[in-house]
Parts: sequence; structure tokens; C-alpha cells
Amino acid sequence: MRRWLEDNDRWLLVLDNAPGPQTATGLLAPLEHLADVLPRVVHGQVLITSRDRSWDPQATLIELDLLSSEEAVRFLLRRTGSDDQEAAAEVAELLGYLALALEQAGAYVRETRISLADYLDRLHQYPLRALARGRPRDRNPADTVATTWQVSLEQVGRTPGAVALLEETLRRGSWT
Repeated sequence: MRRWLEDNDRWLLVLDNAPGPQTATGLLAPLEHLADVLPRVVHGQVLITSRDRSWDPQATLIELDLLSSEEAVRFLLRRTGSDDQEAAAEVAELLGYLALALEQAGAYVRETRISLADYLDRLHQYPLRALARGRPRDRNPADTVATTWQVSLEQVGRTPGAVALLEETLRRGSWT
């Protein structure tokens, strides 16, 4: 694959939600690490989305901001077909203006045909269950906000009190 990328023009390689560049690929040398898979001579484009800042030596980092409250509300209203601006604003705030969380909430509201106010009630009552529902467009069904939270919980699980703090933060919607 790497050789093909090096020999051909006009391609796009996307590594979505990539772990760090030194993550094992399960392949034999010289492709042992994720960064080794990248072509050495680039005739196309490589886009890497990652939360791991250690990609810096291999790529130019561009940080993406959260959606503004206005953008988030507009997105939720458009995605759900709702006109309930108040509920959209509360849902957006509870979800921290995160694009994936908003897409998933919008997908759930649209799929289940419930109102944004009903979704807000469910989000308050059963946060993890609500966040696990809704299939974002053009994404892996396993790529949910609940999955993201589960990964976060696993990563901080060794720190005393960290899991309880994350769960309480999610329950209350306290993002600061």
C-alpha cells in the first residue's frame, strides 16, 4: 500500500481517530508502527484525525475549536427538523458543543422521532444510555460519544477518584 501511494498521484489517505504514531500495527517490519504506514514520498494528501499530539513531528497540527453555541443550536435544529431553540441550546451546552456528540444526539432524535425536549430529559436521566444511541451519518456505529467516554474512563481508571469525577461531570453536564 505504501509503495502504491508513493508511486501514484491524486489520492487521499485518511487515518480517522488515529492513536499515536508509534502505535503497533500488527504488521511486520518495516511497517510495525502506524507512522511507518505513511508514504515517504507524498504525491497525494494525508489527513490524520487524532487526539494524540505526538503526531507533531510527522504532520502539521491544526486544532479544531468546539462549535459556538449558535452554530451548535443551528446544527441541532437543522439535523432534527425541530424549531425548539431552548431545548437545542440546553442539549448543545450539556454535550459541550462537541460536533460528534451533537451529530449523535441529532441522529437519535431524528431516528426515534422524539422531541429535543424529550431527548434532553433522557440525557439528564440516563446520560450514558442516551449518548450510546443514535447512529451518526457516515460513521461506524461503534463510533459513539458513549464509546469515547468509555475509552476515557478506561484511560483514567487507574487514578483514584477520576472515574467518579468523569461520571459526575457527565451526569451534571458540568464541562468546566
